[in-house]
Amino acid sequence: MNRIWGLYWRYLISTSLSVFLLTLSDSQLSLLNNISDTGLWPSVFWGVISFVLVVVTAVQPNGVTYIIFGKRLQLTDLVWRQFNLILLILLINLVWLAFAASQLFSSELWSIYKLFVQPAILLVVPLLGAWWVTKGLSSHSGA
Repeated sequence: MNRIWGLYWRYLISTSLSVFLLTLSDSQLSLLNNISDTGLWPSVFWGVISFVLVVVTAVQPNGVTYIIFGKRLQLTDLVWRQFNLILLILLINLVWLAFAASQLFSSELWSIYKLFVQPAILLVVPLLGAWWVTKGLSSHSGA
């Protein structure tokens, strides 16, 4: 159980740092102001974070969550890579979901998606992913 929470907290920290740094960069450089359709902003936002995750994965195959004291959890490279893949798939799907929601939904439904559905996905899916990649470990390692 500790490994699940260890993965999850590393995800929360890495995602929070990514969001903070991207928001800070945008506030200084006004990057999103170059996109006239504000409905596309969340897609671009998650797309940039996905791109950063891919770049980090090219340098550290275990992913961005591993960089945050990942060795302390004593998980295999396979577990880290599976969790990293889950996060990458999650973020890429957020890009497409945000795009589809902005194009297909009314402004009221679009705002509900941004305020409730997207944060719920960001909180629940990584927790389920952490459980999934570590579920077989407890029977083998006694943890």
